[in-house]
Amino acid sequence: MGLRVGYILGLLEALCSADGVRKPQKSSEEGRDITEGDGQRYQRLLVQAKEELKIQTLCGEEYWRSDGIWAYEVQSKAGEEDVTFWEVVDQHPAVRKWLEKVRDEVRNLGIESAEEGFSGVGVGEGGVRLENLVETMSVVEDGAREL
Repeated sequence: MGLRVGYILGLLEALCSADGVRKPQKSSEEGRDITEGDGQRYQRLLVQAKEELKIQTLCGEEYWRSDGIWAYEVQSKAGEEDVTFWEVVDQHPAVRKWLEKVRDEVRNLGIESAEEGFSGVGVGEGGVRLENLVETMSVVEDGAREL
């Protein structure tokens, strides 16, 4: 569960840091630039996510029974009778809510992010990869230091 929460908070922190950074313009890319002021909205989302994704909240009585079994509906994605722990984590109501919010934010910006196995920072075709955004931010920061 901690990996998933870290992924969510990490993406929100990256978006906060990217305030005012323009993505490379290519005709094949969709999405919009990160504009001045978006960082404030991302900062509010980050504060809210940190509050709602606290371990005390995630593991509270609202979501877990006293015998350690989850108290929310979990469906097996593979159609099997048993569910995996990843399915339990991804279907946790608070985790699911924030995964959807973060996915929507990066999708709206045309940024791709890796989720499967947390093996990278950007995969797939089209759009700007998160690693490119981070690289662009580094160049901007380096240029500012030289001033």
